[in-house]
Amino acid sequence: MHDTGAGKFQGWKSPVRPYNSGMRIAKPLLLVTTPIGLAIGLYEGWRLAGGLVFIMGALMLVIAAAFGSVVYTIRKERAEEEERKKAQASQSPAPPGTES
Repeated sequence: MHDTGAGKFQGWKSPVRPYNSGMRIAKPLLLVTTPIGLAIGLYEGWRLAGGLVFIMGALMLVIAAAFGSVVYTIRKERAEEEERKKAQASQSPAPPGTES
């Protein structure tokens, strides 16, 4: 009998749409709606609890600082890795037979 592969795992890629098509709209939506949602949340917190909203704002600042430090560290380490690869490529001798 012929196996159609219907029960086999086909990977995460959809056969109908390109792999990353959902992120085209998701990233801009998240970048716009997140700050708006935080602002609305702070406003509602002010209406509900008054001065306690400063604690909520401080917590958001701490979380943002932690996230920013993670992003900074990743970018710094990626740049160092690229420099290391470039230095290694420039120091390694050319393969035999490629002299010009």
